[in-house]
Amino acid sequence: MPDDKVTKREHILQRYDHYTEYPLFVLSLLFLVGLIMVVDDGSNQQYANAGQTCMTISWFAFLCDYVIRFTLSTTRVHFVTHNVLQGLAVLIPPLRILLLGKVVRTMTTGAKRKFSGRVRIYALYVTTLTLVVSAVLVTMFERNASGSNIRSLGDALWWTTETVSTVGYGDFFPVTVPGRIVAVALFVNGIALLSAVTATISQKVLDYDDEAGQDSGVTLAELHHQLASIQDQIGQLATSGVGQSEVTGDGNGTAEPGTTHAAT
Repeated sequence: MPDDKVTKREHILQRYDHYTEYPLFVLSLLFLVGLIMVVDDGSNQQYANAGQTCMTISWFAFLCDYVIRFTLSTTRVHFVTHNVLQGLAVLIPPLRILLLGKVVRTMTTGAKRKFSGRVRIYALYVTTLTLVVSAVLVTMFERNASGSNIRSLGDALWWTTETVSTVGYGDFFPVTVPGRIVAVALFVNGIALLSAVTATISQKVLDYDDEAGQDSGVTLAELHHQLASIQDQIGQLATSGVGQSEVTGDGNGTAEPGTTHAAT
């Protein structure tokens, strides 16, 4: 295969992975939601059927993703050996639970990024994971509780969203102890989320170069390093200046007080 075609396919695959990373993460969470809806003892048949539909949609999406990435891959043997879990999940129905590995893989990859990248991963992926899992748990805890107003997964998703955003309209609220424990976890996540978003925006503002019209790319650590380098250079210049004044002070290396040296 010509090198230019290989390079083009690699570029297309990279762009595909970049744009589908978050949608596939959401689809893996959809599979998780469907799985819980199916295995939940308290769910009715309609609820279980909806969960099965969610699992089927997620599986089909991952099947298409596997075929597309396999087609675009330039080294297909390497692709198959490095995507064994997804291959087994899409080919063998009883192993579809392995699709949840996408969640773990995405979070692990995000933990290896730079600090700003980890903040964005937290703000987007961890918050999405928390919202979905909390909504499912609250639905299970609250739907049959006396005096509860959270009866469906839709109500729970709306409640988790307004809670984690610290809005809190008060139209929905948990009445059971497990549901309130989930609420406390959402409170903590909401505060951390706002802090992460604020830190990311502040960093972008500080890194923006008005003259160039783009991010300067200079981090705070690099600024400290440059400042230390400038201080070292100033110290070297000062030491060099003192040494020169001592040599030119008199013939013996000492300057006589009160005398001025004129250039000859």
